[in-house]
Amino acid sequence: MQKRFAGMMTGTALAVLSLSALTASVYLLAPLPALAGPGNSGDHGGGNSGNHGGGNSGGGGGNSGGGNASGSSGGGASHAGGAAGNGSVHSELKGLNAAHASLTAMANAAPTSQVGRLAAYRTAALATQTDAQTLAAAQAAYAALVGTYTGPSATDLAAQIAAADTANAALQSQIDALDPTSPTYAADAAALQGQMTDTSQLSAELQQAQTYETDLAQLQATVDAAQTSYSTDQATEQTALDTATGGRTLSDAALAELRSELGL
Repeated sequence: MQKRFAGMMTGTALAVLSLSALTASVYLLAPLPALAGPGNSGDHGGGNSGNHGGGNSGGGGGNSGGGNASGSSGGGASHAGGAAGNGSVHSELKGLNAAHASLTAMANAAPTSQVGRLAAYRTAALATQTDAQTLAAAQAAYAALVGTYTGPSATDLAAQIAAADTANAALQSQIDALDPTSPTYAADAAALQGQMTDTSQLSAELQQAQTYETDLAQLQATVDAAQTSYSTDQATEQTALDTATGGRTLSDAALAELRSELGL
């Protein structure tokens, strides 16, 4: 089975904020491998060999004629090496050289034809690339929000408010039980009221915590959905590649050439 294909991307590991009401996770991706141009290795390798060969022979021969002849021969070896490397890749691709077909031909090709199978692989690979971009954007949005709120969790704040409300209710009951005709009524009532907790600040913090946690949870859901879509389309792309190659494992150079011809 073909196990190599481009379509991965990098995502920096995101910090995970531990909240009693939320646990967040962030996914990592690997980068898309750079696609080498066809025949680059052969061309550069052959050229260097030819140039150095020519120069050395020229110096050793001690005359321009000998040097030029050797240099020319080296250059010839360079071109031959490049052509041989490119030919080897195309020989390995075999029927996959149908990737040279136009987009119109691919759109109109029968699904079971070689061009049709390559068209299916191209479509799947493009979908994977789009998914990778979507996932990266979702992860970036999640990373930008994580840690922007560092206060107590919404659960903790809600518990504090509930406890304060219970205590305040008990104090109010004591105030209600006071004798209004008592000469110390006003002082006693004021003393009890002074023990009550003002929950307005806690309520404001609770709203802030709830907004943060809700937004973070939504972003996490977006990351999860993007990751699922990416993984699914990765598998679809691999299957399409296996179908197009007939299950053959292509070399890195051949796969890069195929993807380059398909505009991937």
